[in-house]
Amino acid sequence: MTTPTSNSGSVASAQAGGLLAQWRSPADALLPRLVARLDDPAAEVRFRAAELLACLGPAAAAHADEVAALIGDTGAPRPHAHGRPSPRPPCGRSPG
Repeated sequence: MTTPTSNSGSVASAQAGGLLAQWRSPADALLPRLVARLDDPAAEVRFRAAELLACLGPAAAAHADEVAALIGDTGAPRPHAHGRPSPRPPCGRSPG
């Protein structure tokens, strides 16, 4: 998760979600990267970062105010080529 373009930030966030769904221990490594994504210019990346921080539960509690600051964010997830947002599995579940 390096300096993002909208697409790379979204892809990186999706990869992070996949890791968290399968294996909770990368939380310490992912936490600072997810927090950095809360300021991403792309609304979809901000949304996904907040969603993944919620999946981390107590490990992300110190960043609750940063997530709460996004409540008024009016950006919407960008649709994919098929015209619908990508499906997001519930926390802790793999897609499929």
